[in-house]
Amino acid sequence: MINSIKHTRVQNFVSNRQYWQSPFLVWLPNVTDNYGYRVHPIRGDKDYHMGIDIAMPEGTVIYAAQAGTVTFADNSGGYGLVVVIDDGAGLVSKYAHCSALLVSAGQTVNAGDPIAKVGSTGSSTGNHLHMELIKDGKYLNPLFFALTNDFGELPEYGGNPGVAYDDATFQKIMDEATKHIGRAYVWGGSSPSTGFDCSGFVCWVYRVSGVYDMGRITALGIYSHCARVTDPKPGDLVFFERTYSTTSPITHVGIYVGGGKMLHCGDPIGYADLSSNYWRSHFVAYGRLPIN
Repeated sequence: MINSIKHTRVQNFVSNRQYWQSPFLVWLPNVTDNYGYRVHPIRGDKDYHMGIDIAMPEGTVIYAAQAGTVTFADNSGGYGLVVVIDDGAGLVSKYAHCSALLVSAGQTVNAGDPIAKVGSTGSSTGNHLHMELIKDGKYLNPLFFALTNDFGELPEYGGNPGVAYDDATFQKIMDEATKHIGRAYVWGGSSPSTGFDCSGFVCWVYRVSGVYDMGRITALGIYSHCARVTDPKPGDLVFFERTYSTTSPITHVGIYVGGGKMLHCGDPIGYADLSSNYWRSHFVAYGRLPIN
């Protein structure tokens, strides 16, 4: 029998409106697709993503993020195997693309009860949980209303970030990054064949250079891998907010190259002066990735 997980922390890191418990013990760094406009990974067109995608190994147990009644537990076309929980008072949560269902329609569950396992059923490009939150008939961004179990574990701003990359390591980063200068920005892109967006560019550069492999994650996911630094060195990262219309707290990331400049996937990929009014007004923090 699989034991339930129970959580005591109730404060959300952005909104303080905690509707959901955590579907996994830790998941924020594994968010691969945020709520909002994106390029659809299968169709290739721009659409509005009504939830978030969390990449996890096949078979990882998914826990109920709320108490309520299971109103649906079956195959649902593009959603694949999906579980829907309704608390009867306006809060509904959905868990899609599961490999196996551990509950049945009509069953009552508590927050933290095991309800399914991660998979790639339906319209899916890999093992992940697609998670949706509906409150009083309106879709909300789960990232702001679900307990993540991640932010409390991150190094605090101004804490000990470890040593900066040495010159040889920074050169590896630049050797790969500068190959792509001049490429146009492509929403959702993550490789030379697809083009790059900001996070796709950073993930590619650090992985292919052999410096740090974080997979393919969002700017917010990259942010969660970093320790904060106040005295950035070449090879550190720089993060921004509100660079486009979204509710995500981190919207852009670039590679700090020294001299108050970054190399980033703008449109096109190139250098930017961090002292400009635009970047100063959107600046959040500098971050440093661990040394492998």
